[in-house]
Amino acid sequence: MKQNSLAALIVLVMMAGCTPSATAPTKMPTKEPTSDTTMTNQATKPEASGKIGNEPEPAAYPGISGTTWSLVEIASMDNSVYRPAEGSRYELSFEPEGVLLVQADCNRGRGTWKETLPASIEFGAIATTRMACPPGSLDTRFLSDLGYTRSFVIRDGHLFLATMADGAILEFQPLPDLHADN
Repeated sequence: MKQNSLAALIVLVMMAGCTPSATAPTKMPTKEPTSDTTMTNQATKPEASGKIGNEPEPAAYPGISGTTWSLVEIASMDNSVYRPAEGSRYELSFEPEGVLLVQADCNRGRGTWKETLPASIEFGAIATTRMACPPGSLDTRFLSDLGYTRSFVIRDGHLFLATMADGAILEFQPLPDLHADN
């Protein structure tokens, strides 16, 4: 049963990453599929409200900016599943302005991220410390998979990152907002 759910999730994430990459606004107008022609025509028609085209209202597509996530598991397409050891930390914090903060077990890192279209994501180079983590650590696998990530979906409150070429799905659970009190 879990394999069927994983297969369905993989298809969903792959479909999310297959949106056209035309010269489009950073955020698509809606979650509904839109043809390139329709989007281009809408983007060139000013409306009475002063908005251009069919831009979303602020809550129309929340994105992932300002969120922090903890790794639950990495599911490879060969049916291997890797889970962090108890006490280890694998976290991603999507800071505003495109800053990515990473905790990869005993190593910390900082890089960049960009949501290119809804459900499409790109990570820039991630500079990390190079401590030797304990045997069995997923730090190298985790950081490598981040470099190949191309799309994401938030489903049932969890973030799923999909790597290109159907390599793996990284599942994360949300962490509390550390900036809420600031």
